[in-house]
Amino acid sequence: AYLGGEHAETETEVADPAGEPFVGAPAAVSQGASRCREYMREEIPPLFGLTFSTGSWNQGFVVQGKDVFLLVTLKKDDLPEDYRYKDRFIDDMRFHWWSQNRTTKASAHGRIISGEATGYRLHLFVRKEKKRGQKASPFVYCGDVRFETWEGEKPISVTWHLNEPVPHLLHRIFEIS
Repeated sequence: AYLGGEHAETETEVADPAGEPFVGAPAAVSQGASRCREYMREEIPPLFGLTFSTGSWNQGFVVQGKDVFLLVTLKKDDLPEDYRYKDRFIDDMRFHWWSQNRTTKASAHGRIISGEATGYRLHLFVRKEKKRGQKASPFVYCGDVRFETWEGEKPISVTWHLNEPVPHLLHRIFEIS
């Protein structure tokens, strides 16, 4: 099951880790991506008029024109220690995220993150784990985010503010208190 499902006009579904669907209000649409719907990595670019390529899209911070995609996996137990960023929802309106280890505030990516480089739209896609069973887990589109605060360098610790709260039906999955 996924958010949107075959009943997209009347309800929204997402499967929890056990495969049980949740039902909620219809998702809002942003440039073809429906907020709170699940998407496989390769399904995301076409929603924004872009082409998927593994080289560009197999990372967590993807810049394509004036669109920036944050593709975040919350549980990173299978990754080397240097890549186990402690990304998490602070609450239903804020998300704590770590940049890549090489990113500085003065870099091109740092300027995009802070909003100093203007005109970019940042889209947050989150999944709890890398795999669902034997297959890759889809990402849930949480909507657009805007910069709130940051600290540190290489990596930068960033707090993003979501334009809309994460629906209650996703709180348990994303461990939002």
